[in-house]
Amino acid sequence: YIQPILKKLDSCIQDATQQLLEKETKEQTLLYYTVYEKVAISPNTILLHLWSYCPRITLDHLYQILQTQRKDFPILHELLKEEPILRATQYLPGIVKLQHQLYELYHRKLYLAEANQITITEFVDDLESDSKREEFQCNLQCVKSAWELVKNRIYEFAQVHVPAEYLSVSWDDESLPLAYLIPTVTGPGVCTVVLLDLLVTAHNGFLKKCQNELRKKHKKENAWGEYKVP
Repeated sequence: YIQPILKKLDSCIQDATQQLLEKETKEQTLLYYTVYEKVAISPNTILLHLWSYCPRITLDHLYQILQTQRKDFPILHELLKEEPILRATQYLPGIVKLQHQLYELYHRKLYLAEANQITITEFVDDLESDSKREEFQCNLQCVKSAWELVKNRIYEFAQVHVPAEYLSVSWDDESLPLAYLIPTVTGPGVCTVVLLDLLVTAHNGFLKKCQNELRKKHKKENAWGEYKVP
């Protein structure tokens, strides 16, 4: 639901900046000065070129502007406020697939002590086919990417204790035990548990907020259940 928006948000902002730099129309100049709260400089100003630099429009700058207009743009404000976490929700399907794959392979077949002795690299190498290795590595990359985006916010959402040393773990470490990927409420497996819980909570929470704002605006029900993660 929000993945297409998040994927294109940065590129759209970059395109808008490029247009401002390439086409100096009256309307675009007005937009630029409005966004950056600047006063237009007269063309007759001495050494105008020294003051005509246009800084790149960023999400942080847009968020700062919306701080004073959050009542007018509540959904956009929430999107920018939680942007790293909402960006990470694009990896949610891959993380769920990875956990299902591990469940099918090892449920009631592998002791936790054994999972601590097997590295993720060894596990991937032992998969029986190239297609399964490729699928697993793709889903593993989803875990890595999502973790990097949200690890600094884990404590805000975690419902179970996450030791500090787990937050600094490097998922690219070839010696990392497979136990980090097997969901548990204690030990290294807690990482994937809190990661998945955080993403589902953020995803559903944002959709719920959108629903509430649409109700306020249109005063009618707006379906959102079909997009909700169970």
